[in-house]
Amino acid sequence: SVEFVERFIDQLAFHKMNTFPWHLTADQGWRLEIRGRPELTRVGAWRGEGEGRYGGSYSQEEVRRVVRYASDRFVTIVPEIEMPGHSQAALAAYPGLSCTGGPFAVSTSWGVHSEILCAGREETFDFLEGVLGEVLELFPGEFIHCGGDEVPKDRWRACPRCQARMRAEGLANEEELQRWFTTRIGRFLESKGRRLVGWDEILDGGLPPGATVMSWRGTAGAVRAANAGHDTVVTPTSHCYFDHPPAASEFRHSFPAPVLDVARVLSFDPIPEGLGPQAAAHVLGAQGNLWTEFMPTEERVLVMAFPRLAALAEVLWSPVDGRGGFEGRWLIHRRRLAAAGIRYFVPEPAGAGGIAPFLDRARIELATTDPEGRIAYTLDGSAPGPDSTAWTGAIEVDRTTVLQAVQLTPDGTASRTLRAEFRRVALRRADSPGETAPGLRCERYRGAWTALPDFGVLEPEETSIVHEIGIPAGVAGDDFGLRFTGWLEVPAGGIHRFVLASDDGSRLTIGDQIVAEADGLHARQEVEGSLALEAGCHPIRVEFFERGEVESLELRVEAPGYAGPVPAEWLRH
Repeated sequence: SVEFVERFIDQLAFHKMNTFPWHLTADQGWRLEIRGRPELTRVGAWRGEGEGRYGGSYSQEEVRRVVRYASDRFVTIVPEIEMPGHSQAALAAYPGLSCTGGPFAVSTSWGVHSEILCAGREETFDFLEGVLGEVLELFPGEFIHCGGDEVPKDRWRACPRCQARMRAEGLANEEELQRWFTTRIGRFLESKGRRLVGWDEILDGGLPPGATVMSWRGTAGAVRAANAGHDTVVTPTSHCYFDHPPAASEFRHSFPAPVLDVARVLSFDPIPEGLGPQAAAHVLGAQGNLWTEFMPTEERVLVMAFPRLAALAEVLWSPVDGRGGFEGRWLIHRRRLAAAGIRYFVPEPAGAGGIAPFLDRARIELATTDPEGRIAYTLDGSAPGPDSTAWTGAIEVDRTTVLQAVQLTPDGTASRTLRAEFRRVALRRADSPGETAPGLRCERYRGAWTALPDFGVLEPEETSIVHEIGIPAGVAGDDFGLRFTGWLEVPAGGIHRFVLASDDGSRLTIGDQIVAEADGLHARQEVEGSLALEAGCHPIRVEFFERGEVESLELRVEAPGYAGPVPAEWLRH
């Protein structure tokens, strides 16, 4: 809502953050009214059909209100209008601006999409100059962000118009075509007294004249731009993407990505290595990113922003040797936020979550993870709160028990609820598979998936016997799947805790029970699950798919008398 955006700008000003980049267009929605192109919001601002249709946009009057509000607080807004990629919402409204002519729908999923604006059509630039003309009237600031990130070139390679444009302009490849595209838009903005900002992919075909580079794929783009005399904004995913979970326990609540905690933000140096004093002067600052696609409520946005936004302000406004003691100052500062009604992140209590099987008795242990925190818990299924039983020490149970616990700060702010089911179980009986041989059967598949497919109905590309659960030697590259099947022969009965780590989707099944699963596209992520297993053989199946260039798969186990990767001698087929 406009009101929430204004409330957030209040906090930017309070923390001396003087620029607000507002990402207003993407494949998944066009959020800004353009009066000369009404289909952008009539069509491009909405996803789905029928009762499932949802979306919305900001009117120009609402935008003017927000711009005035920010200006009164000395905050400059930088609008982002994506081009030539991340434009499927625009193409859903105006398919004639594509290479193929459509039709298209506004995307309902995240990712990199192949439909992009056609660089060979003059209508594309008439459209963009018309859109940007209205954007300039709304946003008086110096910088206009024009995206440029994650632009697949498949459509340009197959497009006669784009290929003709390359020949006419003497361009060697499609990367140079994107540089030409960005340069043309940059010159238009320059003619209006403005400056173009683009994500660091705009460097790939050669640096467009006058462009300011926003470096998100690490800091190499910032170094390259600054050394070439171009201004840059440093915003690497490793330190500045606040949609990444603030703690490991948050994996199950948000977009799977590497943990980015306050300590990591505080370790950030906004002046990258490799820059001398003259080049370092081109670093305009750094930026924190909150991709709210993964945040369904306004409260969630605040929880993901704080305390990391405060830590980023510390990094940008304090000398390196002046950052010590942030944690102590934060304990005071968060009381100010609470008084202003601003939610902030509080980590859950430390302790087992999920399902924790036990045989006879279970000892439940919790610990505070906040210097001023206290723990409140329930065992009767009710939601814990300030008036619930205070945690004073470990307890033991001899029957299935559901524990729910929260950590509370002195101002009453609560963590998410830690939920753990301590389930009394009997040992799963071992099977009798007969004669077996060492190793598991490994089937390799080829395909581009966004979730685990049913490998059982697919034809494997290759089948082999392997002696560890991981990426076999010689299997690499984009877009493949693996299925491991056989028997897990455990030497001693008892509780077995499995940890499955992967990038991208994976699933561990023992017998007919899914023990651990992390499906979908994501960075390396660890999930865990436990089973009570009798000594002997148990059917095991591990499924995995990789989409992209980074592949990772690992299975570890904590068992009676052993902890580490699943041993080769336990694997049979």
